Amino acid sequence: MKINLGRFLSILFLQLMFCKSLFALDLLQAYEFSKRNDHKILEAEANHNAIMQSYPIARSALLPNFEFNASSERTRESVDGSVYGSSGSLSQYTTDKYSIDLTQPIYRRDLYTLLEKSKDEVSESLAKRDSARQDLIIRVTEAYFNVLIARDNLEYAESERNAIKLQLEEANEKFKIGLYSIREVTDVQASFDLVQTKVIENKNDYRLSKENLSTLTGSYNDVFSSLSELYEPKISSLHNLDSIEDSALSYNLDLIAQKRKLDASSKNLKYQRSKHYPTLDLYASVSKIDKEGGSSGAYESNNDYIGIKLNVPIFTGGQTYYNSKKAAYEHEAARQQYSLKKKNIVNEARRAFLNLENSVKHVSALKKALESRKLSVEYNRVGEEVGNRSILDTLFSIKEMYEAKANFSKAKYLHIINQLKLKKVTGALSAKDIELVNNWLD
Repeated sequence: MKINLGRFLSILFLQLMFCKSLFALDLLQAYEFSKRNDHKILEAEANHNAIMQSYPIARSALLPNFEFNASSERTRESVDGSVYGSSGSLSQYTTDKYSIDLTQPIYRRDLYTLLEKSKDEVSESLAKRDSARQDLIIRVTEAYFNVLIARDNLEYAESERNAIKLQLEEANEKFKIGLYSIREVTDVQASFDLVQTKVIENKNDYRLSKENLSTLTGSYNDVFSSLSELYEPKISSLHNLDSIEDSALSYNLDLIAQKRKLDASSKNLKYQRSKHYPTLDLYASVSKIDKEGGSSGAYESNNDYIGIKLNVPIFTGGQTYYNSKKAAYEHEAARQQYSLKKKNIVNEARRAFLNLENSVKHVSALKKALESRKLSVEYNRVGEEVGNRSILDTLFSIKEMYEAKANFSKAKYLHIINQLKLKKVTGALSAKDIELVNNWLD
């Protein structure tokens, strides 16, 4: 059986292209890869896991403390004079000691305050960890969309180059028959050379954007999804500045973390001051002593005891006083940080809302501008044929049309990013949002 090699290679190429499109990296996959590879989110997760240990560590100081102690001593004893009616002597013996000791805090105001402080530290860490997760969603989406924007810019630049190339070929043909002057041909050639430099620059931007994305995902990809042409930017009518500010002040994770930091500093102040208070501990012990000899003779002793220990601090060289003073200043600094954070969050929320609102209008205006640019190209081409438009008019309209395409494409991506940023500032951003955005991609 004869095999048509050309046909076989064509089929194989189409199959490979089809398989390659099946393995295109979409936004959700990029996010999943980044969760396992991005150093910032891994650092945030590790920091949170470390700080989570603060609570059981603080709690352990309030729980019973059991200890088993054992020792074995070899003693050389020399006695001068008479002991128990016996003259002085030299002896060597071994003493074995065993004990089980229990200590249980009864009243420890400082330890209870430290336990409450650890709860605030864990809550602060949790808010920071969740904020880092939200930040990852924004960073991955921006990096992924920068790839799509760069790819679109490259495609539009290549299309513009092809369109001008046709104009250049047409100009050369008309020059040969005397319809165009050498100046007109030179102008078209200059336009072609300029767009050629744009293609080179856009190719480099595309490569760089893929490199930037690979630092997040940990792998390099060449095939990506595209934003659906059916996507229409919009903004919820339920949103207004007042509701956005209220949501940000109530649910913004960075602000929540700052509030928990303020609470922890307040508990730290109480902790330092609580060292002025007395402490009360219960202690108990079971011990055994086995002595093999010595001046007092060999014996075995078993002792059990239980008691309560009261400790009243009187003077510690000013340590408690100055630690309390230091904690008071730190609490005031944390309070000022929280007040500043509230103002910044309100400004960020207003800015995010206004940017989103403006992006909807911007996309709508660019869509109309693109339609106008397309008509302008058609009218200039017709005008060039009838003689009331020059080839430069046509070239300029082509350039403006592809610029409008690039601007319109970029504006839609930026609108989506503005949506995510608004959700982040109001504390509502989650992995479900990146799934929703991924559904807008083809």
